[in-house]
Amino acid sequence: MSIKSLLACSFLLAAAAQTLPAAAETKLSAPATLAPMVKRVLPSVVSIAVTGASQSNLTPLLADPFFRQFFEDFGSLPPAERTFQAAGSGVIVDAADGLLLTNAHVVANAEQITVRLMDGTEADAEVVGVDPDTDIAALRIAPEGLVEIPIGQSSTLRVGDYVVAIGNPFGLEQTVTLGIVSALGRRGLGIEGYENFIQTDASINPGNSGGALVNLAGELVGINTAILTPSQGSAGIGFAIPVDMAIAIADQLVRDGQVRRGQLGVIIQDVTPDLVRALGLEAPSGALVAQVMPEGAAMAAGLQPRDVIVAPDGVAVTDSAALRYQIGLRSPDQTVTLDIFSGVKRMSLQAVLGAADRTVRQQRLGELPRPNNCIACRACP
Repeated sequence: MSIKSLLACSFLLAAAAQTLPAAAETKLSAPATLAPMVKRVLPSVVSIAVTGASQSNLTPLLADPFFRQFFEDFGSLPPAERTFQAAGSGVIVDAADGLLLTNAHVVANAEQITVRLMDGTEADAEVVGVDPDTDIAALRIAPEGLVEIPIGQSSTLRVGDYVVAIGNPFGLEQTVTLGIVSALGRRGLGIEGYENFIQTDASINPGNSGGALVNLAGELVGINTAILTPSQGSAGIGFAIPVDMAIAIADQLVRDGQVRRGQLGVIIQDVTPDLVRALGLEAPSGALVAQVMPEGAAMAAGLQPRDVIVAPDGVAVTDSAALRYQIGLRSPDQTVTLDIFSGVKRMSLQAVLGAADRTVRQQRLGELPRPNNCIACRACP
């Protein structure tokens, strides 16, 4: 080999040697991580321990089918009281006021509520107010050493956005799971009276109820509340209450100790394809007015049976559940503009909402029914 060839090889080897550290540095670079965001958020999420008593219609003796057959002729026996212990999660939303949010079912029938902070500090909590129809409860603890979570906007969420669930599943405090927003506006599940759930595949298990669902900026976008599962464990279908709704409910609970809801005074049903053809509508959306209640807001506004409400205050509704949700989150005496189809004519009406005289659910808090294959994220008392 000539001297010129040897020099060329030397230059090539030197050049290759100079590029090796850069290549090695690229391979050794740290992967993306959520650790800094999680570190900021974790102190805002607490564990909640509840003790209390609830009424059971089934005595221990009658729980055995063998003995139950001997007592069937005696009618129902008075309910028996039983004590319980339960666990859940909560989120600090106002550190200066000691205010935190959780699920109403977490504190149902509670006689004592203990909140445990990330640093191990424990504090007794008082109930500011509960709203079983949305499953939101506001609690207050001593405002010492608390860290509040930044509040985001659930209305800006998109299907496919990454979200992180933080809570106390199975008593494992400060557990963090990652997933995406699987769907938005889930309704008709029968979990709560007013439903507009964020669905996520971030792992949620018993004990996560009341915990935080946050975006990648570390902002609260939802309160975890339930899972759909055939096995009492996470199956990748979890539901969270949108933070926009949770904060609106919390504001009323702090201000009034209860939630007062507006009422339109109609009986409504979904618009089916058959009704679309019969009524000459453009699409199977909106809520059909089946009956107008006497002396209600709807009658005063001029609504008639067979009218179809398609948008309160410009917000399009796809079905009757969506309309009930929109009206139920408004206050009595609030004026709402209703876009309707009356026959084939589109028009707008103004209605001043009345006050709802009952909750959507008639059962006592703590006795809310669960749909098949659906459990709230704690063991029911």
